[in-house]
Amino acid sequence: MAILVFACSDAAGPTASSLSSPIIEATIVPSETAPAPTGQTQPPVEPSDAAPPPTSSLEPIATAGSPPTGSVAGFGSSAFRTTGGSSRIPAKYSCDGVDVSPPLEWSVPGAEDTSEFAIVVSDPDARDFTHWVVARIPGTETGLDEGAGDPNAGNGLLQGKNSFGSSGWRGPCPPAGTTHHYHFALYSFATAPDLSDEPTADEVRRVGGAPVAEFEALYGH
Repeated sequence: MAILVFACSDAAGPTASSLSSPIIEATIVPSETAPAPTGQTQPPVEPSDAAPPPTSSLEPIATAGSPPTGSVAGFGSSAFRTTGGSSRIPAKYSCDGVDVSPPLEWSVPGAEDTSEFAIVVSDPDARDFTHWVVARIPGTETGLDEGAGDPNAGNGLLQGKNSFGSSGWRGPCPPAGTTHHYHFALYSFATAPDLSDEPTADEVRRVGGAPVAEFEALYGH
């Protein structure tokens, strides 16, 4: 799984910026929990029935730098920190903070032939628990602004269903004392895909095939 690179955005549309985001191998260990927003009923969550992967088992297999010229896709976030060779998600983007979606940047060769992009963010340590599905991203874009995962943002994006039972971004919220991997996958479409009004991760994967770029980052309490 090779990937990495960047680009950023403003409130109206993405703009370029540089970043550093490694990809790491995940040891699959079920478990993910998170509180529902104030006033909402807590939906079912994945059981916490196994220990988290030890930090020592996390081995970087790639590190992002400057985007290569032309031939390799890249994907990452300039807001994530790199610690010990691993990309770390700041608390701001989790249930411990304001839980806003992070800025994301990408570079995709041949993007001039892309009609739309879609992104799926999931937790492989919690049985592929879905944190964000977003589609209808114009093919001319090279990133998303912080907060693009707000269903009420009026940015024209199609916010899909997450595993918390709502739409839009719901950030990392692993059980106390654990660290989980969060997988970000970027899909491209030559023509507008046939998606439901609130697509699921499986729906995007089914019509999108293999991601054109992907990366993983860590978050723990």
